[in-house]
Amino acid sequence: MFVALSAIFQHATGDEEGADLGVTDRWRAVLELGDESDRRGRRDVEALKLVRKILDHLWLNGPEEDLLNAAKVLADACREAQWRAPFSQSGILDFFLEVIATDDVDTDLSSQTLRLIGNACADTDANRESVVSQEFLLPIIKQLRNDRLAHLVIPVLYNICVDYEPAQEAVRENHLCLEIIELFARDSFDSRPLLGYICPLLSFSVEEFDANQSPDYSLRVLLEIALEPEIEVEDLVSLVNAIVTHLKLERFQRILIDENLVKIPLVMMIRSFAPQSASSNSLSILDLSPLIREPEEEEQLSSVRSILIRALSDVSAIPEFGIKYPVDSDLVNSLILWLSASRPQFQICSCIMLGNLARSDTVCHSMVHDLRVHEILVATVKGSSDTQVLHAALGFLRNLALPLRNKFLIGEAQIIEAVSRFWSMDFNPQLQHSAVSLVRQLLNSSLGNVQRLLTSLSSDPDSPAHEKTYLSLLLSLFGKTDQAPTRVEIARAMAAIWRCLNISDPSLLPGVLNELLHRLFSMHADIARPLAMMVTQARWPVVRSEGWFALALMARSHDGSAAVNAILQEVEVFGALVETVTGRPIAAGTEEIGSVAQADIGTLPAEPSESEAGSGQGAEMTARNRENAMVLINELLKNSGDSISDIRRNVLEDLLTRRRSNLSFQELMMRVRSLE
Repeated sequence: MFVALSAIFQHATGDEEGADLGVTDRWRAVLELGDESDRRGRRDVEALKLVRKILDHLWLNGPEEDLLNAAKVLADACREAQWRAPFSQSGILDFFLEVIATDDVDTDLSSQTLRLIGNACADTDANRESVVSQEFLLPIIKQLRNDRLAHLVIPVLYNICVDYEPAQEAVRENHLCLEIIELFARDSFDSRPLLGYICPLLSFSVEEFDANQSPDYSLRVLLEIALEPEIEVEDLVSLVNAIVTHLKLERFQRILIDENLVKIPLVMMIRSFAPQSASSNSLSILDLSPLIREPEEEEQLSSVRSILIRALSDVSAIPEFGIKYPVDSDLVNSLILWLSASRPQFQICSCIMLGNLARSDTVCHSMVHDLRVHEILVATVKGSSDTQVLHAALGFLRNLALPLRNKFLIGEAQIIEAVSRFWSMDFNPQLQHSAVSLVRQLLNSSLGNVQRLLTSLSSDPDSPAHEKTYLSLLLSLFGKTDQAPTRVEIARAMAAIWRCLNISDPSLLPGVLNELLHRLFSMHADIARPLAMMVTQARWPVVRSEGWFALALMARSHDGSAAVNAILQEVEVFGALVETVTGRPIAAGTEEIGSVAQADIGTLPAEPSESEAGSGQGAEMTARNRENAMVLINELLKNSGDSISDIRRNVLEDLLTRRRSNLSFQELMMRVRSLE
């Protein structure tokens, strides 16, 4: 190196012995000593300091060609690791950092300067620290705007940032992500050969990046780069993270839809399994031949698919998605085909996106009555063992079950029978909750589904299962699960049954209703137990209101009244009834039962309304609860009065007839407890 530098400096003097280079005229001797030390394996920092002084002279006085040649020699030299620290110690690295930060430097000199900086920083944290601490990263990043230099800047930035967190933080602060996006967007620059360097830099810079700063074209260019054939897995991960960062914003979600780009993330999912399909942008997964990958790569790709699915879930949830992609669109038809895929990720993605699309009665009706999507989903629920697939399919079915016209068809496809397997074994609690929630939705105003729930588990009269129904399994789950949301859903399903059975339907033969009521009470001893939980819990006011409404409906029949009377034997339930009617807590103790509002006890109970559900424990809901409790008491005394203990009957009559009681609450509850 020193020999080459000596020749360059000799040229700079015009071959005149002792010509001024801004240093002692013995510079040749110093460089010769430096070369001798180099041959002996020692790096002469003093000789390098002399070189730094000569460089300063050439920078100020020229000739520029000699400075360029010296830069090339030095850049080549620090490819060897042993020169990197001495270059920093002697000030040579700082000299070239100042050069790159100077405006209007010749492109050739900038090229060699970048080479030197990049080589000097490779695997050398001390030199990287010099770049970062002196804030030279931004001038280097700005060189990306020069097409003639960008191909050098990328590996330089990579050498500075890789495995060095302070530099990674600095490029985030200097918005390198925006510069990379702009680089991708330029037709004049081919980024493909450098993706192995660019994508890690993108990964560093996209962390905590505010995508609000990105121009509208950002999403498109990132998606197009991600579709490059034969892209490396690690590079794809970086690009997907950048894409998803943008798709967190509704602005870019709309751009994805408006520019008809939704298909691209779906194609990316296909290519994550079969990169050989890169020549096609089809969403078909027929004859897909997945590539066998190393476990580490497959784990990374699985993460990519999950990230894309979450992003597409957000995209498909906004109204614009349904407008751009109606039920009869090619995209939706492709997603319907994905429902039957053998790969879980395709099924999960399609269930979520189509489920989000199924937000209107019109769409849901078309999916069930015209496209028979529910049949595919029921088959999935019957046959899949993948928890995520099952959860997604049940969520989709629940949306489809909202319109009244769909409930019977979904039930007819045997979904109740299919999900019942989740109730009789130790399944994932969230999955159990989803299954129960779906059944509750199907029971609302659907007598056919109530009948299905009351079907025997076996048609063989000699089988023990003949005496059990699907409702038996549901009640068994209520008794054994400790998951409050699941218990509440089961209880609300019971309430839905009673609402359905009390709907006035002229076409319903009395014998059919009587048979259903008989099966309800004769085959399910604990039929009222979930309703008792509803009225004694305090966490969800609307659930408590549903409970009082359902109990009042149940008490209208003799068998139902007996079932209600059975749960009123518990002090907690009986106390909740007294509190609901009086509006005063039992804990008041010395308070006496005062005048209560008179309910219209000759009519059906009042069903909780949606507006009340939203208003929490408002006065309107409290009044309605009291009204339903009064109806319950009236039906209870009328149908089961003889089987109620004297103390309880007196209290109930007292509440109903508005007489003042001589018993304090405390005395009353002590007497009730004495019956236990």
